Amino acid sequence: CSCPSTVKPRSRMAEQGDEDYEYGEEGETINPEDIVEVYELDPDDLEDGEDMDEGDVEGQGEGEDGPAAAVDGEEAAETTIIDRGDNASAVFREHTGAVFCVALDPTDTLAITGGEDDSAYVWKLATGEKLFECKEFKDSVTAVAFNHDGTLLATGSMDGNILIWDCSTSAVINRFECGDDLTFIDWHPTANFIIAGTGSGCVHMWDVPRGNMTFFNPHSASITCGKWMPDGRTFLTCSEDGSMCVSSPKTQQTTLKIDEKTNQFHTSPITCVAIHPDGTRVVVGAQDGSCRVVQIKTGKVIAEFDGHTDSVEAVAFSTSAGHSLVAMASLDQTVRIFDLSSHLLQCVCTHDAGIVGVQFHKSLPLLYTWSLDGTARVWDGRSGAPIKVLFGHQGHVLDCAVSKNGATVVTSSEDGTARVYHDVL
Repeated sequence: CSCPSTVKPRSRMAEQGDEDYEYGEEGETINPEDIVEVYELDPDDLEDGEDMDEGDVEGQGEGEDGPAAAVDGEEAAETTIIDRGDNASAVFREHTGAVFCVALDPTDTLAITGGEDDSAYVWKLATGEKLFECKEFKDSVTAVAFNHDGTLLATGSMDGNILIWDCSTSAVINRFECGDDLTFIDWHPTANFIIAGTGSGCVHMWDVPRGNMTFFNPHSASITCGKWMPDGRTFLTCSEDGSMCVSSPKTQQTTLKIDEKTNQFHTSPITCVAIHPDGTRVVVGAQDGSCRVVQIKTGKVIAEFDGHTDSVEAVAFSTSAGHSLVAMASLDQTVRIFDLSSHLLQCVCTHDAGIVGVQFHKSLPLLYTWSLDGTARVWDGRSGAPIKVLFGHQGHVLDCAVSKNGATVVTSSEDGTARVYHDVL
């Protein structure tokens, strides 16, 4: 798992030491040496009408035309979190900053969280007991993942450093460097190979624990997301340049590339991708709110899904028997669910702020979503009927992991906590 594209932190290494810099408007960094004079603002100087009230906060509730305006970018930081109480079964509080990512091991007994405090923690899901700390980073930990059998763990920081840990000894067995901002990591489905995407458009692949590295350069701009194909023979990456590539580790070549020159494909930066379990199709979401379904064998766009008014942040296929569905989650506060066969809109699910993640249950037509409104939710994916709201966070929910049986959900938040919700079904 990795941090959503909308809320990824800026690398402190790129800022040349964040203790010497401050943030200005729109994330601009300010060198204190450049400040000429500081003025204190007297509240009496505010003109009438400048005081903020509840009506100034975007993304709250619904109007006659549907959900309120989308919350993104700078607006996301101003989203008001509604205090609903707390229905979490347990809370993990070891982090001292925002918790950007969370993942579960294959047995659903261990959790790993990574955060703004340059640390990752492995802890027991049942009790919240901390097992060990991953403290050897100099930048925010934005990606964490267990390998296919849970014996190894990968943690990646924003500055491009990746550490591989032996889960039985808590020891680091490999140290890898991407040399650039890290955007994602993903383990091979059955072997100990790991791929990592970077801000320069490159992909690194390592053989663990031997450490042999293979380098790929499929894109001309930052890679935003990537995954191994289900058969493990190739992997797929997407980029801000609007392209999607399939690469072969065996030949070290790009076997398929689709970009804006391809009829009906994306013309804006790609933000997310999901691969159908049978490996024949992928769904790709983009910053302009559009989604495309591509047939891997032919490279053709076989479906177009539009309707979102803001960036699509996550996409997912339903794998339950008899339900061929695809879901798209957007910063416009909605998830739109379509039937893959008819291409018809089935239903729309709505949060109180931008939605940054979506996942289907592995065997049931249930949908899990998580949002900048501080909640995760469970829905009937066929009708959009709400089943459960998971609340308690005092900040944006940034990532989420769901157990294989769908009954346990773990969320991570900018409020510095990870929350465990048992028996959600």
